[in-house]
Amino acid sequence: LFLSVVDQFNGPISGKIYNWMGNLISLSGLAHEKEKRITSFMLSSPDRGNEMRDFLQQFNLGFKDISYIKSDENFEKVMTYHNMYNTKGDISGFHAFDLTSQESSGTNKIYDLSGMIFLALNQGGVAIIDELDAKLHPLLTMAIVKLFHSPEHNPKNAQLIFATHDTNLLDKDIFRRDQIYFTEKNRFEATDLYSLVEYREPDGKKVRNDRSFEKDYIAGRYGAIPYIGDFSKLVKDGKGN
Repeated sequence: LFLSVVDQFNGPISGKIYNWMGNLISLSGLAHEKEKRITSFMLSSPDRGNEMRDFLQQFNLGFKDISYIKSDENFEKVMTYHNMYNTKGDISGFHAFDLTSQESSGTNKIYDLSGMIFLALNQGGVAIIDELDAKLHPLLTMAIVKLFHSPEHNPKNAQLIFATHDTNLLDKDIFRRDQIYFTEKNRFEATDLYSLVEYREPDGKKVRNDRSFEKDYIAGRYGAIPYIGDFSKLVKDGKGN
């Protein structure tokens, strides 16, 4: 497991984290359904509705439009609208899907978290997300990271702190060494947290910033990887011993 801290600052980040504790958003990448209400509220808002709709469209989730429908306290739905095509390949209309029951779990997760992510970006807060990559295509995870790296979409220098197993993100063109942290259980079963910039090679030197971080990590160079047992001892010829 590794964590990453996304910011737009040029210097060390640790001090700035403590300064922003008053504007902190903590989210789960697995149990995120409760956050849906924030996105739905913004989507239905006269002031924020179009902004929220445009924000969701940036993720290219496959629908042409989205709406929040609430007729009373007992009925509310989020509907997505997909193009329909005739035999000539021309758009002939649209079909409405219920977000919760007819869209993928990844699309639902993006929807659920978008409201809080949008608020963090617009208020300059700190968003902490556990298991950011769960249920998401790697490119969608990358899209969220890029929003926080973008001066255009993150004008107030919001921060994203997240835990992930997606090694595709271990890239020098995406993160600086001081933005990457690893977690590993020690022999006392406590979890150690250490930064890639603190890691020392056998000769005592720091990791060069032009190394292949992902390749080195998979090879076990930085630790923080699971140790897989020998399954051949458990299964033989498709049958248990």
